[in-house]
Amino acid sequence: MEGMKSFILAQIAWVISLIPGGPLKAEDDLYAWSVRSYRAPESMFWAAAGEGLNPEMPRKEASASATVEILRQNHGRVAQALAEEGIHLPEGSLAVMDGDQATLVVRTMGHCHGLLRAWERTLWPHTPRNLAFRLDVVEVDAAFMQQVMRDAGDLAEHGPLLARFDEPGGAGLCQFVTSTRLEGKSGQEIRLTVAGEAAGDPPHLKLQIDAALGRDDESIDVKTALDLYGFTGQAEGREGWQTFSTVCCQLRNGQTRLINVWPVPEGPLGRVRAAFLNGRILPVLPQSDGRAEALVNQFGASVIPLPKPGTAAVGAAQIPEGMALRRFRVSPDFCQVAMPAGDRSSDPFGPTLAASEKKFGVPQEILAAQGITFPEGAFALLAPMSRLLVVQNTPENLDLVDAYLEWGDTNSPRDIALILHVIEGDAKTLRDMERQSPAGADQGKLLESLLNAAANGSGGVVQSSWAMTQSGARVAFGSGEVKKPHRLDESWNLGNFASGLSWEIDPILGADGRNLDLNLAVNTFGQAMRVSQSTLKTSLTVLSGMKRFLGLWKPEGVGQDRLQAVFLEARIVRFAEDQK
Repeated sequence: MEGMKSFILAQIAWVISLIPGGPLKAEDDLYAWSVRSYRAPESMFWAAAGEGLNPEMPRKEASASATVEILRQNHGRVAQALAEEGIHLPEGSLAVMDGDQATLVVRTMGHCHGLLRAWERTLWPHTPRNLAFRLDVVEVDAAFMQQVMRDAGDLAEHGPLLARFDEPGGAGLCQFVTSTRLEGKSGQEIRLTVAGEAAGDPPHLKLQIDAALGRDDESIDVKTALDLYGFTGQAEGREGWQTFSTVCCQLRNGQTRLINVWPVPEGPLGRVRAAFLNGRILPVLPQSDGRAEALVNQFGASVIPLPKPGTAAVGAAQIPEGMALRRFRVSPDFCQVAMPAGDRSSDPFGPTLAASEKKFGVPQEILAAQGITFPEGAFALLAPMSRLLVVQNTPENLDLVDAYLEWGDTNSPRDIALILHVIEGDAKTLRDMERQSPAGADQGKLLESLLNAAANGSGGVVQSSWAMTQSGARVAFGSGEVKKPHRLDESWNLGNFASGLSWEIDPILGADGRNLDLNLAVNTFGQAMRVSQSTLKTSLTVLSGMKRFLGLWKPEGVGQDRLQAVFLEARIVRFAEDQK
């Protein structure tokens, strides 16, 4: 058994070494020695090992010889506890536990770090954690934001896009409207209210976040409700505006997402605002000062020497003719599969399969179950530390693996990005473009030409908005100038716009993971210089990334030579680490 395990590890190391694209990352090299830290609550760590095993740390004033001896004893107790968990450290490894700081430091090989990381994850449900969120609202030129939305594409990590607003190229165009940080517990509502400028005004900012840890303990399911209000002028001359949105998304720990884009309701045409949301999982553990890792680096060679440098016994095999190697990032629970039907209860009306009734499968078996064949010389191996799936197969079968990982891996969470464009422009131009538009389901080229014309100043007025949501969760959005009260003692009629845009969309992800069924209602309000009051309600089915021409009409109150068009784009977005 140990020989087979060593053979598999050697094959993984050889396969990864053959992949082009630069030097290996440390977490991908299964034979590289490195020092890593893990957060482990001491009470959980020693629960299986019994009492009396809690290791000591050397005092700061201890001599070098005393420090080495205490670290050696510490390692012995840690190794014993890890063995109880089924993790056997290879020869030359060193493990030190600092219980006061809930930190385990281990010097070992890459494949053993993979086991330790998986073991660390099993402790997370027993560790108290808080959730922290940061919301940044920026205002920028519409043309600049159009490029940001194009570049967002199918990306799930939008941190680099937010960073653009601080770069020299965007500094003159951009300003940060507000930045907000909130912290709370999973499953508990977080609410912030910032008072308005004058007595009787609505709050300037209302933010509500409902968040819960995902079932993998690495993701956060988030629902946010954002309201922004503003007023200008005095007494009877005051003007008011409002932006509201309700969106849903999933965040990996530390991930940033673009959740909203909307036209500036109170500003000049050609300006938009965007909201970016960042989420982090904060374990309630003592702050580590890095002392344990420093001791391992300083005295490790004296406690347990590293093995002499050598070359792993990896064969010098070649990729068979007609095959190729490809690597993929997979979701954390890629190998977690449902029990076969034969293992279920014979009662067809029995309870559904619970998460605890799932088992871990072998990557090659999982792919073979999807009809992907593995001829002689083909294989699929998973490097656990980096979740790097390495597949050697024929090009045709590799395309099938790619398709399955893109759409068939139901364990991989997906969000839905919805982008709506309302364009008011020259009637003849829009009529000609509609007649020349392709009969197919995608009108992306038509939309692109209209957006480019507007950016160059030769087209009409464009209002673009973006919202993030999930299958089955309604997304609601509105931004515009609020109708004035008739008397000073009347309250503002919030949500009833004099000009602006609002919409609601109910998306449902199809069983194939590619189609989206959408029910939507779009409302536009206001003067001809923006958009005129109209309402569009419809239902349709789209593919991810498809751009649809939803409607074209002449609004009331505008010139004879003006028409209004509405386009919608929907994108299915996977987590950043699941993208290649």
